[in-house]
Amino acid sequence: MSLNYDKTYFLQFVTKTNQIIDTQISFGNKHITVIHSSKFLGLTTDTSLSWKYHIEELKSKLNKACYTINSVKPFMSLDVLSMAYFFLCLFNFIFWYNILGEFILQYKYFQNSEKNN
Repeated sequence: MSLNYDKTYFLQFVTKTNQIIDTQISFGNKHITVIHSSKFLGLTTDTSLSWKYHIEELKSKLNKACYTINSVKPFMSLDVLSMAYFFLCLFNFIFWYNILGEFILQYKYFQNSEKNN
């Protein structure tokens, strides 16, 4: 098995009180690229694990969906527009709401376990 350096990145996570430490990671003679945000399994994370980048991406996608629906509105029936709206907007919302809910539950469990230790 070999390491693909073009697809390998380093993302350092920090808290609000910690600052990013300038770190160079290398393997052999190759340097691993340092990044500040990354998309993994459709979820964009950054160094502080905030939702900022992910929300910006979702806003952009939803704005495009709303523009698309508005553009075709004069040419389609209300039923077809409703289906398009559900598929483009609500489906994404429901999908991410379920993922976010699971993430929040795990985060709360982690916080409670840290308090008890």
